[in-house]
Amino acid sequence: MRLVIRSPSDSFVCEIESSQITVYQLKEKIREKNPRWTPARQRLSVQQQDSKRIILEDNQTLQSYDIKDNSVIYMKDLGLQVSWKLVFFLEYLGPLVIVPLLSLQPSLIYSSRSKALGTEQKIAVAAWVFHYAKRELETFFVHRFSHSTMPWKNLVKNCSYYWGFAFWIGYFLCHPLYTPPHGEGEGGGRWPWFFYLGLGIFVLAELANGITHWMLRQLRPPGSKVRKIPRGFLFDYVTCPNYTCEIVAWLGFNVMSQTLLGWLFMLVGAIQMTLWARKKHRQYLSEFDGKDQKPLYPRNRKILVPFIY
Repeated sequence: MRLVIRSPSDSFVCEIESSQITVYQLKEKIREKNPRWTPARQRLSVQQQDSKRIILEDNQTLQSYDIKDNSVIYMKDLGLQVSWKLVFFLEYLGPLVIVPLLSLQPSLIYSSRSKALGTEQKIAVAAWVFHYAKRELETFFVHRFSHSTMPWKNLVKNCSYYWGFAFWIGYFLCHPLYTPPHGEGEGGGRWPWFFYLGLGIFVLAELANGITHWMLRQLRPPGSKVRKIPRGFLFDYVTCPNYTCEIVAWLGFNVMSQTLLGWLFMLVGAIQMTLWARKKHRQYLSEFDGKDQKPLYPRNRKILVPFIY
């Protein structure tokens, strides 16, 4: 079977002779034509009768897409790719190192004004370290990714975001003039109970977040891209309780630590996670529509906030 490979702009790329093979095997054949086009860089698609292009999944056969002799397949070069695990590891490594470094070696930044951290500062730093240590462990032992790679530019963008916020949050959190909500000594904070309230919220949200991540892991067998409807625990109320718990955890952290950059970090993260949650919710509603023996996604389930949104 002869296949014509073209770019999205319809420029000729190459021709491939193949029989009954999978999409991934086709990508390997394309790489033989040009070693630069690794399978991870390729996004293959075919044009349907309604002029829409559908993306070909690696584990599917060409026959499953009704691809025949002389069919045209479009290949988009996604550019240099980096594994999701490597991106997650590096983006979380920065916060895991930067804030403890500022707390343990304050003289590097604050010179002669440096002094030992107060109890509230130490607990807030410990909470920060716990959060990112948990994320690193989940990256290697819990998360199962639907895609193996992402563009290398995402690594730069993500690291800039996490490392930048980590430095500035750590700078103010570990500052010699920092005043916690639960103050110590003269001029201390005005709301002693704020610190403990925030700490309690943080701990409970982190625990719930870990539970939801573990439940998501159980839905997808190793090495597969199977999608199922999550059920039980907070999934009975919202589509993405992992994001809900993440936002609530940062709410608790900021109630506990009270830094302007911390609140900004939570706001930016909440906006991004809301967009991700809306997209995931639409995908579930579209995929699990109750037709063709598919299960029906619960219509009363909210996106991010139980009973509200």
